[in-house]
Amino acid sequence: MSTHTVPNPVVSNGTGCFSVGSDITAGTIYDYEGWFTSTVAADGTVDVYAAIITGDPVVGIYSGTCGALVFRACDDDSGTGLDAHSTASGLTPGATVWIRVWDYNGGTGQYQVTTNGGTPPVNNLCASATGLTANAAPIAGTNYCATVSAGDPADCMEAGNTTNNVWYSFVVPTAPSTVTVNYSGVSCFGSGAGITAGVYSGSCGSFANLVCRGVSDGSTGSSTFTAVTAGTYYVMIDGDFSGGATSLCNFNIDVDIVGCAAFAGVNNEPATQNICANTNYTVTVAGNTYTNTNVGANPCLGWGFWVKSDPLGAFPAITTYNPPTGGMPTSDANYIGVFTSLTNPLANGSPATLPAEGNGATYYIAPVTLSNCQIGEVTSNCFDVGNYTEVTMIPEILTSYAIDCDVRATPTTRIALTISGGQPAITASSYTLTNTGGVGTLSSTTVANNGTVNITGIPNNGTVTITITDGAGCSRVFTVGPIVASDYCPSCTANAGSTLITQVGNGNTIANNGTGVTTPFVLCYGDQITLNTSGYVLPTSCDATVDNGLPPGGGSATCNPVLMYAILNDYSVAANPVNDATFTGVGSSGPIRTFTNNGSYITTLQTNFGLMFMNNTLVLYPFTADHAYGAYWWPDSNNDDCVLMQVLLLK
Repeated sequence: MSTHTVPNPVVSNGTGCFSVGSDITAGTIYDYEGWFTSTVAADGTVDVYAAIITGDPVVGIYSGTCGALVFRACDDDSGTGLDAHSTASGLTPGATVWIRVWDYNGGTGQYQVTTNGGTPPVNNLCASATGLTANAAPIAGTNYCATVSAGDPADCMEAGNTTNNVWYSFVVPTAPSTVTVNYSGVSCFGSGAGITAGVYSGSCGSFANLVCRGVSDGSTGSSTFTAVTAGTYYVMIDGDFSGGATSLCNFNIDVDIVGCAAFAGVNNEPATQNICANTNYTVTVAGNTYTNTNVGANPCLGWGFWVKSDPLGAFPAITTYNPPTGGMPTSDANYIGVFTSLTNPLANGSPATLPAEGNGATYYIAPVTLSNCQIGEVTSNCFDVGNYTEVTMIPEILTSYAIDCDVRATPTTRIALTISGGQPAITASSYTLTNTGGVGTLSSTTVANNGTVNITGIPNNGTVTITITDGAGCSRVFTVGPIVASDYCPSCTANAGSTLITQVGNGNTIANNGTGVTTPFVLCYGDQITLNTSGYVLPTSCDATVDNGLPPGGGSATCNPVLMYAILNDYSVAANPVNDATFTGVGSSGPIRTFTNNGSYITTLQTNFGLMFMNNTLVLYPFTADHAYGAYWWPDSNNDDCVLMQVLLLK
């Protein structure tokens, strides 16, 4: 016995095995017949079609076993012309049935046989559509054993007669593009009329038909349309039912796409990276293979920027932070443009050198085909956007410092080093400090953003070198020196002593709540503090001839040393207030001074002396002065460095 297998119907010459039953149409036994087996479909039916090559076939369907067959159905001419088409129902799904085919009335002939059994093609469902490669050679296809699934659209040429459809898909990379789907080698079973082909946009279960074409058995044809948007398109091929029976056909299919050739390439950079301030960086696409857009005055490959995060507020107008959509970059709310050749001629193409910004923002950076490189223009009818990298622009690491006497007797100096910027400015992480110069001792090897670290024990004429590194690997070298210790630690016996701060009032001021640059004394409205400096030693060294007439306004013939409170705008970086750029030139004589926060003191200083203060903050320095005369005083009139200061911060 021969076993029929769909989708490759066998051709028989009608001379099968010896008959085991009688002719059920004419009551005569014939010796020339063919036997096949098939499987009952899930709905309990078997549908058999015998198509004429020569002769006049008859089909019988049997259940049971060979030698004990049970007749189920028979047909002679229910198909097209003299074709036989027999259907048996009520059978057990999955059971084996026997199919007997012979020529009517004792004749002999050739015929093709197929049934509704067999495995559907792999692209029977829309969701498993076979992908077509644009502009490639045709591939073979078939709709033998194909079935209709829920959500399949109606046959575009025979509404309501979708019978045995299969699916193909292809991608249009850029738009507009001219698309041609070609059908060739159409060869249908028996008297099958051909195929119908519909091209669709949309998605499985929700389609819009773009073009419809029928191709008859033995013919070729094509479907041509303009793809106005890039994306995935689908082709459904169904059997032509115009002959009154389902067409089972083999065919070839391919797709040609002619249009925008723009291809931005595959971004070759890592998924994320950090770029330190003042550091240019190079980006490439894999293999440096890309195709510029075929439109525009000066096409090239550029690198587009989309803002992902903006912790330092560099882009206050941007509130949406999404990756590139792949569509027109200018349609993305967080797209800010490209580096173009007008200002950065090396920022185009691949490899391209992009200048770092150091603004703390994180960007999505992707290659983009530009239609005009000089102005960063993207033309909507031909462009491509590649895959992106997340790049964080690390701010610059900044430093400020103050130098003070450390140990007068030695003498040695110390530095209060304040650090800001870098990665800690955007992630609340810490810096790592390394004493690469070997001079001085660090109070800590880590510090947070805007934090201060002390470097003590700096010898006379010592040069301090500290390397500051953040978590992103960005670094800065801080160097200062040589520092002359005697400039900050005078050898005279003057001593500014120590100051006791007493607070009175009903406000929320906390007595003695701070005297340093990081812990100021906060004086609430209506409260007052009294500064009482004791233990000070006034200078004994004085040149009366030099001091006489100094400062402007006159002097005395004798020295008049005194303790003063200097008013500065910021934390001092000099031992002598006169040598400090933040010194306001205003002071008060001591040693006991009372300051009341009644809203008028700072106003008086601003009105009468023209002083300006940041955040209503005063820095007070008790210091010893060589000479005072009336309203005038001079901290070191003869330049013998006989002056000593201590810091009090009042806010």
